[in-house]
Amino acid sequence: MHENYDPKCGSEVFNRVNLRLQYEEFEALKAPITTTDVPATHGSFFGASDGRDIDDDLAFIAKAEAAIAQGLTVFYRAWW
Repeated sequence: MHENYDPKCGSEVFNRVNLRLQYEEFEALKAPITTTDVPATHGSFFGASDGRDIDDDLAFIAKAEAAIAQGLTVFYRAWW
């Protein structure tokens, strides 16, 4: 999500910022999730991914895409 954030659209810091997501961004997330090509993330709020969340992640993407198709807006908000 950080790669999709453009500081010109808001705060210079990617923290507590509402990032509006488009349908295409969710489509782009599917391949890394299904191929387990998600980059490793380190920190106190992150853990190792063992693949158990793939079905939940894809279900969330489907739900978000359906909401966008209905004319709703989906946001991502990072907070740390």
